[in-house]
Amino acid sequence: LDSTKLSPAISAGITMADSWNVTSSYDTTGTNTIDSNWSRTTSISGTGVIGSAMTQSSGVFTFPSTGIYLVGMQIYFLTAGARTYVGVLHDFSTDSGSNYTQILTGYGNGYTTSAYIMHQSFQVYDVTNTSTDRIRFRTEVSGLTSVQGNSAQKRTGAMFIRLGDT
Repeated sequence: LDSTKLSPAISAGITMADSWNVTSSYDTTGTNTIDSNWSRTTSISGTGVIGSAMTQSSGVFTFPSTGIYLVGMQIYFLTAGARTYVGVLHDFSTDSGSNYTQILTGYGNGYTTSAYIMHQSFQVYDVTNTSTDRIRFRTEVSGLTSVQGNSAQKRTGAMFIRLGDT
């Protein structure tokens, strides 16, 4: 690898990586923000972070610095009925959360009476203003569904990795 051909953002390495976990399960139906029971995953043995932490209030995350971020979301669903669809939505705001743009959607199905469905989604975001840029995650389900949380392992949660400068 010729290091003279790497961009400054890459040659500096990753300077921020953070992970968050939903600590307890809850039932949901329709479309709802995952707004409670968030905890940094550092409370789970063997996990780690790099650099400054994301901050979170009622499920709305704020970035510690500007840059290009890889954001991943994992949701572990337990459906209560047959032919249920489950989805995850990434919403991004550039006006402190007054308005959101739905950036990513992804869906899965549970075709049995009770089904566990794991959904993972990833998107790259350009954070240009830490005072106004925000992200939140929502679920969208067609019937009564449980979002599985756990304080001892990540079942539902998010990760944030700053890849480089904006």
